[in-house]
Amino acid sequence: MARIVQDACAGVDLAPSDEALLFSVCYAAVASMKAHTCPSILSTDHDTAIQDFQKAVGLGLRRANFISSQSLSALQAAVLFLLCYRVGGDTRLVWAESAVVIRVAQAQGVHRDGQNFALPPLETELRRRLWWHICLLDMLSSEDQGVDTQIRSEMFDTQFPSNVDDDDIALYMKDQPLPKTGFTSTTICIMNCQVMTEILWPRHGGYSDMSTHARENLITALGKSLHEQYIDHFNLDIPIHWVIATIVRLQLSKAWLATHFQSEASDVQTFRHDDRIFETAVELVQFSYLLQTNEGTSQWSWLCKSYKEWHVVAFLLSELCLHPLSPETDHAWDVVTKMYGLWHQDMAQTDAMLQKPLDRLMARTASSRASRQGQTSQTPFSDEALSDMSDVSFGLGGNPDSDLLFSGLDWLVGSLF
Repeated sequence: MARIVQDACAGVDLAPSDEALLFSVCYAAVASMKAHTCPSILSTDHDTAIQDFQKAVGLGLRRANFISSQSLSALQAAVLFLLCYRVGGDTRLVWAESAVVIRVAQAQGVHRDGQNFALPPLETELRRRLWWHICLLDMLSSEDQGVDTQIRSEMFDTQFPSNVDDDDIALYMKDQPLPKTGFTSTTICIMNCQVMTEILWPRHGGYSDMSTHARENLITALGKSLHEQYIDHFNLDIPIHWVIATIVRLQLSKAWLATHFQSEASDVQTFRHDDRIFETAVELVQFSYLLQTNEGTSQWSWLCKSYKEWHVVAFLLSELCLHPLSPETDHAWDVVTKMYGLWHQDMAQTDAMLQKPLDRLMARTASSRASRQGQTSQTPFSDEALSDMSDVSFGLGGNPDSDLLFSGLDWLVGSLF
């Protein structure tokens, strides 16, 4: 990447794939930028900068003939762009485009580990990082739409990337870099990879046949392993270390809750009255909200928004319709409405599959609580309610095909259709 930047600054004509990657990096920089800082840095407003770089990435990928390209740079550009675009853009579109990215990656052989083909260590490491970020993109975009991932563990043999910093890999290195202990720039990717491998993909094998107790043991063992290998070596006084540790803990907590969400019908009554499950769900959503709003970690709020607790919020809303009014349920309602207030600001743009069902569930819960309180129901996502929520801080339905428009697939037109 340094070479591409140096060539661009020197006025050297870039290859289309390198140009696309450069624009994708610029897009990622703007997407992670606070809107109010954009004019002073780029002399334009945030929305305009986002649109300009989005068009530039699309043009670059189209010039690189993305579908038939064998360039790793073009694939890197597409993956980086989609991961960043998903946070505030059309998640339906990201989901559709991620399927194409997976096929292009397979066509380039990125799903096969480079050591199998005696590729140079640097290329092997870059391909590993790229493939596992594609797996992450698939997981997140599939979760947005409430569907299974497209990638399965039996589809590839690419190993995890090494736990090293970018400075530890070089063009002419002769051996794979030795992994470090603790935090590096790839640690969050590796930990997400392990969660996917141990918890997400095994559902398609024996995981679905495990008892709830066995699943809990698996998650506990994974959490212990991640702590011993990585988190115990973090310095949690460093904000980014705390952010990454919290994200991973939330992922594990969500997996623990999911083991109970999937309980058999015979266990429903026990499940309904398990306060531990309810309290864990409330705590998970509260910490997720904190990650996105805490001033000390605000520069990574765009990253934290990548992880949406759709199913946990849906569970809490359904429980709030059944639980009697109490200080605990009032607190849970407060937590959920604040979290939903953040989501609602982006929902018009992201068009997530779960948006409309969640809207209806929010309205039903608000009505249920209001009727028990003897008040007029007010949906928590009305303009008035959202305005009220902005001053507070912490100390599935519809026809999917009708909304699936491909107007943003400019860099695929001609090659795919």
